[in-house]
Amino acid sequence: MTKKNICLDVKKGSELINSNLFRPPYGKINLRSIFSLKKTYEIIMWDINSGDFDRGISSKEVINNVVANSRNGSIVVLHDNENFKSLILPSLLPIIKGLKEKGFSFRAIPYHPLK
Repeated sequence: MTKKNICLDVKKGSELINSNLFRPPYGKINLRSIFSLKKTYEIIMWDINSGDFDRGISSKEVINNVVANSRNGSIVVLHDNENFKSLILPSLLPIIKGLKEKGFSFRAIPYHPLK
């Protein structure tokens, strides 16, 4: 996509969720878009990919991917849509429990409304 199209897409999305946070799809973004988007948005990347998008992965594997690889300050990407809810819903509580047992706590990423 062109920088212009990326910026327009992000603007449309931010109007729906009223947030200055942006997570690039697939973690991919070009440098020109970064410079333009950083004027308005905070670009958030993740360091833990649960693997929940893989149709061949089990709930146990998703849980292990997150719990085994999390470190202090980790940001975990989980997909909360119709395609993946049957995998994520049974995985979420065991993930939370596993991370708490390791001494982790949870915080929302601070954001600023755009309106």
